[in-house]
Amino acid sequence: MRQLSTVLSLLVILALCGNLWWLSQRQSSEPTVRSCQIPIRWRLANVDEKFKLSQQQALDAIRTAAQAWNQQLGLAAFVEDAQTGFPINFIYDERQQQLLASQRLARNVERYDEYLQQLAAELQTLSADHQQQLNSFNEQKQQLADNIAAGSIDRQSAKQQQTELQLLADGLNALAEKINDKNQHYQQSLQDRNQLITDADPSGKIAEVGLLLRTGSLLEMRIFAYRDQTILVRTLSHEFGHALGIEHLPEPDAIMHDMLSTEQDQLTAADVQAALKLCDQRY
Repeated sequence: MRQLSTVLSLLVILALCGNLWWLSQRQSSEPTVRSCQIPIRWRLANVDEKFKLSQQQALDAIRTAAQAWNQQLGLAAFVEDAQTGFPINFIYDERQQQLLASQRLARNVERYDEYLQQLAAELQTLSADHQQQLNSFNEQKQQLADNIAAGSIDRQSAKQQQTELQLLADGLNALAEKINDKNQHYQQSLQDRNQLITDADPSGKIAEVGLLLRTGSLLEMRIFAYRDQTILVRTLSHEFGHALGIEHLPEPDAIMHDMLSTEQDQLTAADVQAALKLCDQRY
């Protein structure tokens, strides 16, 4: 009886060992989970009418952004799928209002700068004219003084030239006054321009205008604002990068930099390398 119990115990132990070995072999043979699953399928879900952006315009921008990644990676990383693709939603909110306010501010500041540049050019021209007239006046005044001292001019001619010099002096004073008024106008315009910037958002930053949400294996892209078609494509490209799993990059010209700017006109080597590190090229 004792021998039977011992045999049963050994059989149980052997069975457990075999099961553990089978599990370890199964785990080692299973493929590891990739950082991104290619292809990533997308679809345009909704465009808020307040954007004043047509469905076709939105689709064109999304396709351009997706194709940029596909071309640089040399594979179909992003595929349009109107049925099963992850949704891309254009949601109009305060970020669009903030962006529009920023645009208005930029336009107004630009207009001030153009006007100030015009005023500065006028001031420079007037000042040069004033200096030229002043030099001529001083030369004529000195010449008259020399002629009077040398006795080479009669009293009537001297009096006539003094009258002419007085008229020149009056003209110089009027021109100096005009220059002073224009300079005051320039300074006031410059002050108004700077006050315009001061009254704006002191941070000078705009809230993130795109967002890639990841809930488990589910993705959703949201676009909150855009300035123009070029900026929209840039924002979409940035969020597609997040869909691949790329975090923000330190290179300022990279599409995946944390702040979008005019430097980022296309995907860079840094963007592509970050994607290749994350994504298996099998699809």
